[in-house]
Amino acid sequence: MFDITCSTCQQRYLVGTRSIRTFRNTDEGPVAIVRCPVGHLLEHEFRARAPQAAVAPSALPEREAHDRPLVAGSH
Repeated sequence: MFDITCSTCQQRYLVGTRSIRTFRNTDEGPVAIVRCPVGHLLEHEFRARAPQAAVAPSALPEREAHDRPLVAGSH
């Protein structure tokens, strides 16, 4: 699933792959023509939605955080 913003509806939607009408790879990244739930077509650039790297927790050094035992009920 991914989010789209329909400029016609002026709404943001969470949609699945069934909403994709066409898909193409470009030199800049993948682009799709997507249908919003109301029926409007829009171009969605997946390269603009790429996830960013997670920031490491600052409370504990990385090695120490991985060495800590799990506590029952904490997952």
